[in-house]
Amino acid sequence: CGHCKKLAPEWTKAAKALKKEVGDKAKLGAVDCDDATNKALCAKFNVNGFPTLKGFASRGKESHDFDGARDADGIVQFVKTKL
Repeated sequence: CGHCKKLAPEWTKAAKALKKEVGDKAKLGAVDCDDATNKALCAKFNVNGFPTLKGFASRGKESHDFDGARDADGIVQFVKTKL
């Protein structure tokens, strides 16, 4: 989708910044909710629109909805508050 394509370069910048700032303490990942193999996972976490950003702590047992700026700085700040 257009919003996903717009977010992609910011996501990449955020991943690089986090790697530099916090090392392996945080990782960014992506799930394609249009892929049939991911439908159950996306339903479990109430992903209804794209892109949906969520933070997971405690090895994925606890999720946090992202509500910050959809740019690299906003993503990095969100992740760092969850460490």
